[in-house]
Amino acid sequence: MNFNFKFQNRIMTINAQCSNGTVYSNEFRPYLALTLPDETDFQKDVQYMISAFEKTNMSTDEDFVYPLLKVCEEHIKKYGRLIDNDLFAYIDQMTLILKAYKKLKGIPYSLYDGQEFWKFCETGLFNTIPEFIWVDKKRYYGFGQSELVPLNTIL
Repeated sequence: MNFNFKFQNRIMTINAQCSNGTVYSNEFRPYLALTLPDETDFQKDVQYMISAFEKTNMSTDEDFVYPLLKVCEEHIKKYGRLIDNDLFAYIDQMTLILKAYKKLKGIPYSLYDGQEFWKFCETGLFNTIPEFIWVDKKRYYGFGQSELVPLNTIL
């Protein structure tokens, strides 16, 4: 399905598969997606990140990560924490924005490019705001009971 967004007085089109209202935005995620956004959340989050992206020079890694940081800040302000699955959905969405942006510029964006950016964002945010990112201890360690805990308590 094509989602169209206003970007610098142009239309930016993001293509993502949809089924029963769920947007499969995890094209570049290097592992299984446990949760995915619905169409309403996807469109709201992507438009928010595009608006933040337009405030940058759109040329450096910092510019590409800035919209992701802004949406994470808003999420943390609202909920007091950011569960890793929500973070991963935001990274998925920013990666799709970057793919669409590169397409508008006529620059190729490969699966490798998307996966590298995805890992860069995950590592950067895990290192930047570990006290606000909550993870399932069992999934993180691979054993034990499921329990959501702040990432900084298990690093």
